[in-house]
Amino acid sequence: MSDSIDNLVYGPKQPGIIIKEIKWEVNEGDLVKQSQCLCHLKYDQPETSNTLLAMVIQAPVYASKSIKIKAPITGKVKKIAPPEEIQANKVVCILEPCRHDTVFSGLCVYCGFQIEE
Repeated sequence: MSDSIDNLVYGPKQPGIIIKEIKWEVNEGDLVKQSQCLCHLKYDQPETSNTLLAMVIQAPVYASKSIKIKAPITGKVKKIAPPEEIQANKVVCILEPCRHDTVFSGLCVYCGFQIEE
């Protein structure tokens, strides 16, 4: 894959999680700012503090969690992974960095970056 690692947005890093729901706040082609929320993700994570309960019921115990996945860079949403492909520590979204194509008064009109003249 030729995309820079900085342009790849990953799901939660924790092993053993089960993705329950994802709600996207953006669409492919949208312009996003660095730290903007891309999506809300709900998942179940294995609960390590309830090992006794897990032994008694002979099944893993999960805790429900929710996180926001934010854009690491300013740019355009190039690709969003289909819901069935979203997993822990896998790419959920690819961003294309802003190229600062249109500049007015020394600022990129898309992202606001100050361009040196």
